[in-house]
Amino acid sequence: MKPHDDIRPTAAHRWIEKAQRHYATAMLNHHHGGYRDTTCYFAHQTVEIGLKGFLVAKDIRFPRVHVLPQLLTLCVRADDDFRQFGDGCVALNRYYIEEKYPLDTPVDHTEQDVEEALKISGEILDFIKKKLSP
Repeated sequence: MKPHDDIRPTAAHRWIEKAQRHYATAMLNHHHGGYRDTTCYFAHQTVEIGLKGFLVAKDIRFPRVHVLPQLLTLCVRADDDFRQFGDGCVALNRYYIEEKYPLDTPVDHTEQDVEEALKISGEILDFIKKKLSP
């Protein structure tokens, strides 16, 4: 047993762990030739769950939404450093509806879209983890 294995993780840590899993899933999917829409969806999920994890850590209530700019606004109120991710959250936000539900006109994302989604989600997740580290 490793040190601290007997300590239950906090609720915020569980959110961040889940965000890390979504990011790992996005990366694996991308590097193994998976569907681009699925990669973009998991990039969105990474940020959504990560932002919610930060809010949980700060004991800030949030609505049951999937809108990244709305969640980011709550994070900015707690820590203005989050403001730098406004454009990234807007860019990723489109991947929730587009990828979760079939649309009349399918969206075909480019490799550049996928790379950008992975870059943004990775940067935001790393930032959140640093903010929450002791």
